[in-house]
Amino acid sequence: MKYPRLAAIGATLLSVILAVYIGAVIYRAVFLSASGGPVGVIMALSLVVISLIAVWGLVREMWFGFQGTKLTNRLAAEGELPSGLVSTDASGRPNRAEVLEVLPQFEDAVHADPESWRAWQRLGIMRRAAGNNAGARAAIRRAIKLAQQEEKAQSS
Repeated sequence: MKYPRLAAIGATLLSVILAVYIGAVIYRAVFLSASGGPVGVIMALSLVVISLIAVWGLVREMWFGFQGTKLTNRLAAEGELPSGLVSTDASGRPNRAEVLEVLPQFEDAVHADPESWRAWQRLGIMRRAAGNNAGARAAIRRAIKLAQQEEKAQSS
């Protein structure tokens, strides 16, 4: 992405807005439960459950974003980002056809070293550039898990 800091600010802003909305929903739930009627109490409980699910999802997504960004920054510091392999348009988006041509190299790298968080992170970055968001998330999740295992092994 051409403006990663801007994306982080946007994600943080949307998270804050969602947190405020969740707070407002819980506030309403308190008033509904105070009504004392069975319908009001059931609705209040439903709002609280839905709010807790939303908080869980928000925390999980923020954690994933921070951990994925941390690994990408480590790759950048090591000079290991998969940049310069494909051309980009004026907005900084990679040429998808070119990404699809080089993607097998990154898949081969993962098959050659399946315990390398770096290989998985690069694969995730390239899958995202290719438009395969689900595959990118899976690869980045694997990279996060492997990086955590590496950190634990080094600290032991």
